[in-house]
Amino acid sequence: MKKKLIFTALICATLYVPFSLFGQDKSDFTGQDDEQLVTRGDFVLRGTVLVQYQGEAERVVIPPNLGITEIGDLVFQHSKIISITVPEGVQKIGSSFAECYSLTTVRLPESLRIIGDWAFDDSKKLTNVNIPAGVISIGQGAFYQCSSLTSITIPASVNTIEDYAFERCTGLKRVTIPEGVKIIGKNAFYDCTGLESVTISGSVNSIEEHAFLRCRNLTSVVITEGVKSIGEGAFSECRNLTSVTIPSSVDSIEKGAFIGCSNLASVTISEGVPSIGDWAFSSCSSLTSIIIPASVNTIGKRAFSSCSNLAKVIITEGVKSTGAGAFYNCTSLKSIIIPASVTSIGDEAFSLCSNLRTAVISRRTNIGKDVFPRYPQGVQLTYND
Repeated sequence: MKKKLIFTALICATLYVPFSLFGQDKSDFTGQDDEQLVTRGDFVLRGTVLVQYQGEAERVVIPPNLGITEIGDLVFQHSKIISITVPEGVQKIGSSFAECYSLTTVRLPESLRIIGDWAFDDSKKLTNVNIPAGVISIGQGAFYQCSSLTSITIPASVNTIEDYAFERCTGLKRVTIPEGVKIIGKNAFYDCTGLESVTISGSVNSIEEHAFLRCRNLTSVVITEGVKSIGEGAFSECRNLTSVTIPSSVDSIEKGAFIGCSNLASVTISEGVPSIGDWAFSSCSSLTSIIIPASVNTIGKRAFSSCSNLAKVIITEGVKSTGAGAFYNCTSLKSIIIPASVTSIGDEAFSLCSNLRTAVISRRTNIGKDVFPRYPQGVQLTYND
């Protein structure tokens, strides 16, 4: 799953393509790469970019008088540094501290704007890092597998938390996503097994796929009004999650969004939500009741399958279709009223609901194959028209 793009530069460095092939001379190209390397003590610079650290110190303070605006890729990779102080004036750090296995503390300047891709990747002992208020981007995999990081404050200036940004930060306990953040990227907090609570602000438009997958200690999720999309598997296998409210602003609960949340006992789906994706709440075995609001056009395939304690289902007049196996193997369900607005019920929608005894349905509803259980006693149908 880990995509170490940080080594692309090393691969590219082994390739040589003559400029003459492109009809241009090297002199036509100007920029920082043409600047000479300058050594200042333990630090090697190309222009205003720090490109190499030659020292052996464990506690490093980068001098503020070097005029550095950027720390390049791999500068401190595999070094023995325990702490680093980055001076004011630095606006960007690349994959600068990837795999710094001894690094515990980082002090970043207020001038910083970009934390680049894989910036602190695999720095497993990192416990203390401040993200300054002016940072606008937390890059892909920026804190990947920083397993000792226990808390993080994300400033409101950040627009996007990129893919994999905090994946496998197993020590992380609490996260607040502030106003200003619009996208929580794919796998952003994947496998953060220590995470206990998340508050997601209304500025967030999209919670991408697998954003909080396998956050097994997560007990509380607050999704505020404004969130539009809950991606595929976004909270799947969050086994200690007990309740969740889906606000009316959400226009899609994607496939498997909450699948396998075995302690999820309370789900509120607000009026205005138009669809419930395939497998969205499958195997939520502690869920006892659910109200499907009238705004929902489609209950997806196996959306509530194997919710073994689901005893009460209210499908509100206005719902138009129930997908195949939508309530498959919901063994605690004893009765169901399907409003006349439902025009179709997919195959096996209530199959293996072994305690289902009565169902109210419209004669006009198109019923698929094996919708209701035949055994042990079958289901008594009553028509509402």
